[in-house]
Amino acid sequence: MCQIVHPLGVYISYNYLHLYFAFPKISDHQMSHLFSEWQSVNQDIQQLHKQQKNAESTLAFRFVEGTLVQSVQKGDWVLLDEINLATPETLECLCGLLESSSGSVVLMERG
Repeated sequence: MCQIVHPLGVYISYNYLHLYFAFPKISDHQMSHLFSEWQSVNQDIQQLHKQQKNAESTLAFRFVEGTLVQSVQKGDWVLLDEINLATPETLECLCGLLESSSGSVVLMERG
């Protein structure tokens, strides 16, 4: 980051962002206040840049096993209330689980 402060204004350059702000007749107190504000903005931009880099290297979503899968793994009972209202695709997926003791569930995802 490049930052130049003089009595007529402030020039700030950060990556591809170039800003120039002219200050007509401001006091030293006002200049120091503006300088501290811009330092705060600069810290916020740097923090955002770090977060962006971290987000690029990590997944935004992760798979979490649902109640059915957890129950099957533990051998617990599962109550399928109003299963008759389920779509045929859902019933077809559950059919493999219910047919035998070593059945499996096939997860079909859309979009």
